[in-house]
Amino acid sequence: MPIPSYPIPVEIVDLIIDELHADTRTLKNCALVLDYPSHSHEARGLLDVFNEHPSLARSVHHLEIWNYKEGLFDLATKQWTQITDDILPRIFEKLHSLRFFALSACPTMFDFFIHPPEINWSHISPPLIFALTTMLHASPIYAVAIQGFTNIPIADIAIGCPHLTRLKLSCTDTRLTWDADHDDLFDANLEIPTALESRVQSDAVRDRHHLKSLIMDDHSVITIQGLFHSAILPQSRLCLSHLSEIEIRKSIRGMGCLPEKIMSFASGSLRTLSWDCPNYTSYTEQGVAMDAPSIPTYIRSLRLSFDHLHGVTSHHMSYVCTALEEIAKDNAQLEEILLILKVERPSKIDDVWCESAHWTARFDELLTGADTFPHLQHIVILIWHPPSEHSQRAQVELCNEICMRLERMLQQLQAKGILSVLWVVSAFEKGLSGLIIAEEASVRKIEDGGFVI
Repeated sequence: MPIPSYPIPVEIVDLIIDELHADTRTLKNCALVLDYPSHSHEARGLLDVFNEHPSLARSVHHLEIWNYKEGLFDLATKQWTQITDDILPRIFEKLHSLRFFALSACPTMFDFFIHPPEINWSHISPPLIFALTTMLHASPIYAVAIQGFTNIPIADIAIGCPHLTRLKLSCTDTRLTWDADHDDLFDANLEIPTALESRVQSDAVRDRHHLKSLIMDDHSVITIQGLFHSAILPQSRLCLSHLSEIEIRKSIRGMGCLPEKIMSFASGSLRTLSWDCPNYTSYTEQGVAMDAPSIPTYIRSLRLSFDHLHGVTSHHMSYVCTALEEIAKDNAQLEEILLILKVERPSKIDDVWCESAHWTARFDELLTGADTFPHLQHIVILIWHPPSEHSQRAQVELCNEICMRLERMLQQLQAKGILSVLWVVSAFEKGLSGLIIAEEASVRKIEDGGFVI
């Protein structure tokens, strides 16, 4: 039964004002309490429904929570105040049938010009973490995606979920790993345990399950390291030696050797590799060969994203050709290739692809050789252009011309009917991943064989 509310007597209001008029700290806390929408939590209605109809909670198999933050940020003072969420934990305790779960932080919280990185906005409260972990361990969950929260025990969740096969992580490292301009903030000697293989056959881990898909970015490096180390614990139900799909977004040099170690570790089972490569445009050919990892030879789907400069020797494409040659030697099972090239629009159209004669000839001949890649069905080259100030019509014509010129340099692939050269123009550039661009473009196709996102 709700408690009736009555107006506060004026005398009491005056007394409160007299006591607190100079107490700025208390006044601020009062203001935060008034601003906090505890009475209108967006999930309150869902909790009420579950309370009235408990059977509905048992039918929830898919739960996504986006734009979430557990607190308030004062723009004027640049201060973050965490306010414990008491609604979500009560919802989580009712959900025991989840198959898919995603939790993503509010995007505005990623803007360090507004929210300084020293603020622990990326933390959620212990009660919420406990409720989240308990819910996932009690559910037949097969896929988990976490973005933007750095204190969620990913490893504990993963090793305690016996049905987990897909894990997607983004921005889950501590704030110290977020500055890509300072490599010393990263652990250059990240190690992947080698003890996993010897434990797979032991009686203690007979019921271990295999993670099949792992998606990570440059801000989840430390989290991934912890995941691999936790997988060898006696109580772990998780085995990482049978990964069939790996996606590494926004790769940078600060990640050290981790991408190569993961690829090498899963080389026997890996079938799909998606990799946002570091910027190799200033590298020598030897530099790219030394820095870039070896591509596993048993893959069936290869998706790579590169920065590409007109007029600059394309050492990264020589690396791709060399990798394909190695794959061809090992009974190639490759079925599809996606190359994303981030290309600035040239000042002169005659300069387009002038640096690419060598790699295109090598690429064209290699992929059309007799019985070299018998299973290859499709090759897509996606030309990604940053924002432009030109008119949309002129932009479309220029982008089409750039694609057609590249197609003419790959005549054998074009004649074979397995090549598609497409373009995409992004509305903004900062922080975008080539793999994300390709993913978005695939569902936003427009006329003239191009995409605008």
